[in-house]
Amino acid sequence: ERATGYFAWRPVFAELATESLLAEVTRSHPELERVIPLLGAVVADAPPENDFTAQLQGDVRAENTRRLLTAVLQVAAQQDALLLVVEDAHWLDTTSRALLAEVVEHVEELTTVVATRPDGDAAPWASTTLRLDALGIEAVESLIAQRLSIDEVPPTLTDFVQRRAAGNPFYCVELVETM
Repeated sequence: ERATGYFAWRPVFAELATESLLAEVTRSHPELERVIPLLGAVVADAPPENDFTAQLQGDVRAENTRRLLTAVLQVAAQQDALLLVVEDAHWLDTTSRALLAEVVEHVEELTTVVATRPDGDAAPWASTTLRLDALGIEAVESLIAQRLSIDEVPPTLTDFVQRRAAGNPFYCVELVETM
């Protein structure tokens, strides 16, 4: 869904964008009340467009949507301890990526974990980077033994899985379970 704007955020806001939270957002940020219909970018039951939001287009609409969504997360994070986990961030659409960068920068109360493939450039949200290396041969052997519930793994099987999965734990498990 890389072509669908804010696709990665839909489950987050479907859970967070309650009437009571939105009331708190408009109390805390009264200037955002008229842009509440922009929630339609992430939730199906958002209020209908109003005269103001119907006129917003392009960058202005995108900026107002990001401001609103960031405010929703900020208010939610002030009310409760929240952890946002974004897996496969390398697949994010442009708008989801821009929102993630803004949220990380402006919502200090929110703990965020972003998992992505290394792409050479530091992502705009990277503050602490933990690089995970491929599993070594011993770890692959241990993983195979655990998944197959056996004590000893034939070296040829370990070598085969290591070569094919390149030390990726997910691929190791998938390959073993497929065989």
